[in-house]
Amino acid sequence: MSIVCASRPPKSQAGFSLIEALISVLILALGLLGTLGMIVNSLKLSSSSAYRTVASQQAYSMADQVRGTPLAMVVSTGNDSFDTYSSSATLTADCLKAGGCVRANYVNTTVLMWRAQLAAVLPGGDGTVCRDANPNTNVPTQAAAGTVSSWNCSNSGNYVVKVCWNEQRINASSPTVGTGGLLCTWATI
Repeated sequence: MSIVCASRPPKSQAGFSLIEALISVLILALGLLGTLGMIVNSLKLSSSSAYRTVASQQAYSMADQVRGTPLAMVVSTGNDSFDTYSSSATLTADCLKAGGCVRANYVNTTVLMWRAQLAAVLPGGDGTVCRDANPNTNVPTQAAAGTVSSWNCSNSGNYVVKVCWNEQRINASSPTVGTGGLLCTWATI
């Protein structure tokens, strides 16, 4: 009779595959969080790009309005800024027709409608038309609430359409005014 010694196989490590699975889930979760962060950042930047596009379109729209009706919109004496229009002015129905509108009412109606549209399509949107010899350096003064307190137009040089809006939710870069996120663009007429 022969005696056979049976040897036991070495004891395997229990739970090792569970640790591998947990580590792979952790790596996957970190990757998904990184991807989500990139998506959120791209959404912020694409909305900023959309605002810049809308602001440029609005600036050129007003510039075209002034070019299209130069005798009605442009003044030749005194303060040439359209920012001096009456802030208590209302829309004049006659100015929405083909004729029957005096110059002051036409300017007030045109500027009021344009500024209302800016406020509707841009966050904190506002604008003005003025004469400014150097719009690159004569940037608007920002109020504490991220709005324009003064347009700082030089009242000399070319007519310029300035449009500003609030980009405080992203760390906006040039052409930023101050630290409150006010972003501005301009178009020369």
